[in-house]
Amino acid sequence: MGTSVLQQARVLGVRVIGTASPANFSFVERFGGVPVAYGPGLLDRVLAVAPEGVAVALDTVGSGEAGDVSLTLVKDRLRVVTIANASRAKADGYVFVGASNPASAPFRAQAAPRIVAMAARGDLVVPMAATFPFEDAPAAFALLTSPHPPGKLALTRE
Repeated sequence: MGTSVLQQARVLGVRVIGTASPANFSFVERFGGVPVAYGPGLLDRVLAVAPEGVAVALDTVGSGEAGDVSLTLVKDRLRVVTIANASRAKADGYVFVGASNPASAPFRAQAAPRIVAMAARGDLVVPMAATFPFEDAPAAFALLTSPHPPGKLALTRE
């Protein structure tokens, strides 16, 4: 999700700060983002690269830290969005977008044609981290639930 957002923002000319581990900074930069390490001190690191402030926050992780920092940086809670922490969004009054939220269906439907067009033009790519034969699904799941390289994991029939 984060990679898609980085690419969409780049096409629109929007500057994006992407949180990542230092090992993945080059991945964030590859797709047009300014990398900042997550973890204790995140708020100060974001403010160091964006002293003018942050207009929107998108949480794709769902951690407490992501929610706390997003709410501190962005005063308008309608401009704080998560795809990963529905219960926190509901409790704190910000936006949850995802397939499990039927209210977000019109937003997702409206965005889909633009995203498909970006992919058709080559402005949006889906980087692959690894592919696995279907019978190796347990190994794919183990990699998915551990710190893994950036990109998507896929199961194949062959």
